[in-house]
Amino acid sequence: QGLKLLAFTLITIIATYKSGENGFNIALGINLYFAFIMTMSGAIGGERKKHYIYLIPDSNFNKLFYSTLFDNLITIFNGLVIFLLPAIIFRISIINIVLNIAIYSMFHYYLRYNEIIFSKYLGNILTKQLKPLIYSLLLVITLVLGGLIIGVMAAYIGEAFTVIYGKIIALIYITILCFIFMIWAKAIFNNMELE
Repeated sequence: QGLKLLAFTLITIIATYKSGENGFNIALGINLYFAFIMTMSGAIGGERKKHYIYLIPDSNFNKLFYSTLFDNLITIFNGLVIFLLPAIIFRISIINIVLNIAIYSMFHYYLRYNEIIFSKYLGNILTKQLKPLIYSLLLVITLVLGGLIIGVMAAYIGEAFTVIYGKIIALIYITILCFIFMIWAKAIFNNMELE
């Protein structure tokens, strides 16, 4: 974990050093790409596999909240380290810092809840070879839809459209997706034997 965090922080520092605000934006894309790749290796969803989670006498929402709380806090910490340090060094605008950290965090939450849903409904049906393929395909579809929304808004706004506008739209989209998937994911805790 520590080495990955160091590597991603160095990537952000180098990109920002080379290209300023543009490099800072590129670094966000690189970090999101690697987050996507890491979900393929099963790096997300470890806590919910611990069976004691399902024995807690609490609501499904609280079970979901507590089973992902540690990972979510780590995500926020990682986002702060990866983007805040380079931003301070190279004097990146505050709005860009906030948007990068927010998008980074919400994207990880989305991946986390999406993985829970995928494991529940398709995890036991698909072979090990098909799982990453189908999972990545579903993720790509939702991300392409987000890209199309940003593209439509860019065409509508015209020349006044900026990267900041794009990031705000992306954040709204990924936040809505995250909440939808979070509400959906809490239903899995009705099943005591998820795995």
